[in-house]
Order: sequence, then structure tokens, then C-alpha cells
Amino acid sequence: MIENGNYSLKEKKEMENKGVILLDIDNTVIDTKKLSLLAYTDIAKQTGRTPEEIFKFKDEYKDSLESNTDFYPPRLMAFLATKIEEPIDNPFDKEEYYVESLFEGVIEFLTELGKTNKLGTYTEGHTDYQTNKLVLSGIIDFFDKDLIFIKRRKLDNESLNEIPDGAIVIDDNPKVVKKLNTIKRFETIWLNMSNNETIEGISTIKKLSEVHDLVKVRAS
Repeated sequence: MIENGNYSLKEKKEMENKGVILLDIDNTVIDTKKLSLLAYTDIAKQTGRTPEEIFKFKDEYKDSLESNTDFYPPRLMAFLATKIEEPIDNPFDKEEYYVESLFEGVIEFLTELGKTNKLGTYTEGHTDYQTNKLVLSGIIDFFDKDLIFIKRRKLDNESLNEIPDGAIVIDDNPKVVKKLNTIKRFETIWLNMSNNETIEGISTIKKLSEVHDLVKVRAS
């Protein structure tokens, strides 16, 4: 399990962070919708149920959560076991599903960006589940172990205070980027792969590879 950063608050304030880039995980580097589809289709095949039945059970579980970021596969599997009444292998442990769910070009993107920047993640969810996404997809080694910030509520002030000064934060969630943009000690980029919408005052990209040009502009 990876700790949520090893810097003290004082060190974070004092360190030079111009080259720090923090990426969200879900729907930024990993296609979480695709990962979920692979997992639920697997469960349907295991149990002889239709995917629609499994999706219905999944929705019941998620409706019981305070937030989507409280989603936790072991608890989902326990919930499904009460509904299906038979043992189920946890598909969220299968490495191939994470590799298949990486967005196209992510490995090349991280390789190139990592040559001139320190990479990390600012993400939301259970620590071991989010860590597994990095490990099982094969991208964990691209990230500085001291720049991995996994929070249950990433917009809480306590969580936001851990973002290093001067960092660039990339996220797909417009609610998140709007909040991050109000904090002027780091920069925010919105990854919007869905449509042509933009947010005033926030840099918007359609694909991760466009980050290279933005970083060059900031450095010039």
C-alpha cells in the first residue's frame, strides 16, 4: 500500500514544484467505464446472470454509498454474494482488465512527460483500490512515490492543502477543476474528452497528449 505522500506540510510549501504534474486516475488515465463493463460482464458470465441483472445489483450497492468515491470492490462482492447466493471470483483483481482499460497512448504520454517533469496523482477513493489501478495497469513506476495523493474526499480543505505549490493538476471532473481553479497556488487543466465545452479561465484539453504543449508554454 502506498502512503499519501511523505512530505511534511512545511516541505511541500518550501520545495520547488514547477515540474510537478498530478493526474487524476479515473477517466483520465484509466477508462473506468470500460473497466467496470469488463468486470460486470465477467460476473455475469460466472453466475449465469444477464449483465442487466448484475448492473441492477451494482446500482443498488452504489445507491447505499454516501459518495461514488466510497465504492470498494470487496464490499461490492460481498453485497453481490448476498444477492446471488454463490461464490464469485473478484474480477477487480484481474490485471488484464486494467491494462485493457488504459486510455490509448497513456504509456507513451507518461514516458515523454516524465522526462522533464515529476509525475504524481491526485485522486479520490479507497487507497488500496486506487493503488491497484496504478499497479495492475502497469503505470505505477511512472509516478513519484511521494507525489501519490489518494483521498476519500479530494475537495476537502485538508486534502487540498497537500497539493504542492506550483503543481499542475489534471482532472476530468468539471466540478473538481472549478474548485481547484479557485486555489491560486497551483494550476489546473480540465481534460474534457466528452464534448467541446470549455470553462472560462481554465485550460481545457481534449486528450492527454495536448498537455505537452501547455507545459511548454508555461515554461517559456
